[in-house]
Amino acid sequence: MTDWAEEVFGDADLGDVRRTRRLVRMAAEAARNPSGKIADVYRSGADLQGAYDFIESKHVGATAIGLAIAESTALRCNTYDWVYVPVDGSSIKLWDGTDGSKDFGAIGTYRNGATGLKLENALAVAPDGVPIGVAAQVWWSRPRRRPKKRRPAYKEPVAKKETRHLLACIDQVAQSFAKCAPKTKCWFQMDRGCDAQYVLLHLAASGHLFTVRSQSMRRMLTVGARKLWLKDALRRQPQQGQFVLDLPKTESRAPRRATMIVRSKFVTLSMRDKWTGKRFDLPINVVLVQEQSRRSDRVDWLLLTNQPITAFEQSMAVVQGYTQRWRIEEFHKTLKTGACNTEETQLHCSDRVIRWATVLSAVAARIERLKILARTSPDLPASEELTSPELQALILLKQRRKKANEVLPKHPTIADATRWIAELGGYTGKSSGGPPGTITIARGLERLAVAADLVSALSKMR
Repeated sequence: MTDWAEEVFGDADLGDVRRTRRLVRMAAEAARNPSGKIADVYRSGADLQGAYDFIESKHVGATAIGLAIAESTALRCNTYDWVYVPVDGSSIKLWDGTDGSKDFGAIGTYRNGATGLKLENALAVAPDGVPIGVAAQVWWSRPRRRPKKRRPAYKEPVAKKETRHLLACIDQVAQSFAKCAPKTKCWFQMDRGCDAQYVLLHLAASGHLFTVRSQSMRRMLTVGARKLWLKDALRRQPQQGQFVLDLPKTESRAPRRATMIVRSKFVTLSMRDKWTGKRFDLPINVVLVQEQSRRSDRVDWLLLTNQPITAFEQSMAVVQGYTQRWRIEEFHKTLKTGACNTEETQLHCSDRVIRWATVLSAVAARIERLKILARTSPDLPASEELTSPELQALILLKQRRKKANEVLPKHPTIADATRWIAELGGYTGKSSGGPPGTITIARGLERLAVAADLVSALSKMR
C-alpha cells in the first residue's frame, strides 16, 4: 500500500515535506483499513494522534491534496490517446449533532432538514472501462436555511449558480491533463443534470470531447416556421441500426435484455441567456437511443455530443461511452456508504471532513479499479496491481484456505488475486450472488495488509 500511496500523494505540495510524508503514511493506512471514522483506521496511539493533528491542521489544504490525486491520475493517463471522464455531483450526508453546532450545510430539499456537504467529482476511466483514478473534486456547502429573497434561477448570473462548481470541476480536469498528459483527450460523460447551456458551451470550448444526456423536453429546434422538440425531430430520422443491451438490476428494475434502436442527426442548438439576453448557437451531433418496447420504464437516451456520428459504428461509440458514466455512481457508493463509509465520520468541522474524504476518495477509486479489472481484464498478471509483499502474503493465505483438490496457479492473474482477496473478506463464490464486490474486497484488503506487513518485515530481517 505504501508504494501506491507514494505514487498518488508523494508530490503533494503541503508547504513542508514532513506533512507530505505524513499524508503518504496516512493514505497507505487508510487503503489497508478504509473507514469514515479515523479511530477505526489507525491502530497505534501515535498514528491516530498524528492523523488527527494532520486533519485538524490549518496548514493543510484539501485543495493541495486533491490536486496531487488529480495530477497523479493524469500522469497514469498519458499513455492513452483518450480516456473517458464521467462527471457527476453527489451529497455526503453528515449528522449535525443534537445541538446543530456543526457547520455543515443543507442537502436535498430544505424541507427535509438533512445536513452534509456537496461535491462534484470527475473519474478517469480507461477505454476498456477500468477506472484509473480521481481526476477532479470540488467541494462546497449550501446555506443551512433557504434564502428569504430568491430570484428565479434564470435571473441569476452563472457565477451565483451551483453550475459554477461543475464548470470548476471541468476546468480542474482540463488543467491537470494539460500539465501531466497534454496528448491525451478527455471524453467527458455527463447525465441530464448537466444539460445546461453554459455547461455545453464550456465543454465545447474546452478542446476535449463530450457526451451529455439531454433533458429532451428542454431542447427545441426551429424547422421552417415550426418548432419541434428535439426528440420528435430525431424520431423522424431513419434508423441507423439496432443492438442488444443487457440492463443490470437496480432498486426499481429487474435485469433484462433489451433491443435498442439508434437514430442520429446533426443540429444547431439556439440558446439564450435570460440574464444577459445574449444568444448562442451551438452546432452539435445528437444520438437517440430507444428501447424497442412499450414498457413504461423503457430506456430512452437523447445524447448530445461533439463526436462524429456519420456511421452506425460512430454512434455506437457514443452510446458505449455514455454507459461508462455509471462508473462514477459506483465510485460514489464506495466512497459514501460502501467500503470507505465517509458518511460515518465523526469529525465536527466541514474543512476536516473534506480533507479526510479527499484522502478516502483515492482509496475508493483504487478499490473500484481492482473490482473492474478482475471483470474486464481477468488475465492481467496480479503483480501489475499488487506489490511483491502483498502478492506473497496473499498466496500464503490462500494456501492455508484452499480446498484439498484445489491447484493454485504459479503466477496468479488479477482475477485470481481479487477473488482470493474477496474470500478473505467473506466472499463465498456463486452463493454471494455474483462476482466479488466492493465491500468484500475492502474487507479482504484489510486482512491482507496485516499479512503483507509481516512478510515485508521478515524479508527485511533476512
